[in-house]
Amino acid sequence: TSNLKEVRDLIAQWFTAINTALPEAFAVSATALAVYEANYTAKLYGGKIEKPNGEKLYTAAKKVPLVGGALVDDLLSKIAETAHQKVEYAIRDGINSGKTNQEIVQR
Repeated sequence: TSNLKEVRDLIAQWFTAINTALPEAFAVSATALAVYEANYTAKLYGGKIEKPNGEKLYTAAKKVPLVGGALVDDLLSKIAETAHQKVEYAIRDGINSGKTNQEIVQR
């Protein structure tokens, strides 16, 4: 129906925004974390970093696989995709089960 198509379009727009905003927000906080960790590690070993370049540190960290072998960028792209699927499936299941809009939203 046209209402379902409209809902699907709204969900797609929402997740497109998430797909863009999430990596950007993560990059900012990850860069700050990289600087903090570099300074902390240097302090542990009695050294000092004059001016750590957070972007270089973050770029280097993105190239190192995390636990399980996944890279940071891969994980971020999958978060939005997985969330999109969960929302779409919950709506589809709710409609199929005869639930009200309120019950679907609360799920």
